[in-house]
Amino acid sequence: MLVLGDSFSEGNVWQSVVSARSGHTTLTYTYDQISCPSSWLDYALAQPGAKTVVVESVERVFVGRYAKMERCREDPPLAHEVRPYETQAMRATWPPALHLSYTFQTALNTWKMRHTPGQFRSGKVINTPLKPGCAAFSSLRADRLLYYTRDNLKLAWTAQDLADAVANIKKVQDEFAAHGKTFIYVLVPDKSSTYRDCLADDKDSEARKRINPTQALLAAGVTTPDLMHAFQENANRITDLYLPDNTHLSPAGYILMAGQIEPLLPPVRTAYAAR
Repeated sequence: MLVLGDSFSEGNVWQSVVSARSGHTTLTYTYDQISCPSSWLDYALAQPGAKTVVVESVERVFVGRYAKMERCREDPPLAHEVRPYETQAMRATWPPALHLSYTFQTALNTWKMRHTPGQFRSGKVINTPLKPGCAAFSSLRADRLLYYTRDNLKLAWTAQDLADAVANIKKVQDEFAAHGKTFIYVLVPDKSSTYRDCLADDKDSEARKRINPTQALLAAGVTTPDLMHAFQENANRITDLYLPDNTHLSPAGYILMAGQIEPLLPPVRTAYAAR
């Protein structure tokens, strides 16, 4: 099984769970190691041993990546290397390091959380209050959500942008099917989308609810897991479905993600079964 993905696939976590449950072996490529999606899809299509191809993308860049599907140079892609975890050397305790900029920003953000009841921005992220009892986090400030400012880029998507991206994915799926291959598209919801019903101070709540690319993909006949529904349903059932101080999933989140992908995979044909 060939996989193209972003940071939600780099750790090989959901792939490991899928492999253990289904018997599929995976080889993962990442967007920063290829020229463009179209060149990688041509490569995957030409691999006779790759009967299943999975393309994963985080929600915020779905339209940007797939609304146009421009051609590019066809360099042979380089597979992502997953290295074993290495314990980093501890920082020297003497002389003490003074990270003045970091310390100041942390102190300022702490002050803002205590004195700003609403939403505020800090660099590339937004810190916003959550409705009581709506989302489950283990952090000290579990009453607030931290997510990327770029999540709000999707609020500017036009209906035509979304339709074009969906149509391109469906075209890719049909092309793989014509060559006897299974194609699965995995759209990972933005953190702000998963917890959107829990945001207490969101002036864009109605616009946010109208944007659901997963439903558009399903309506077009694309084989895709409904991670949006699965994640929103578990936002208050799984503590730290997304990491409190990060925009990525926790191990429990990746296991849930794998559980939605695995049923869409074709059965593994063993050498014995193929005879």
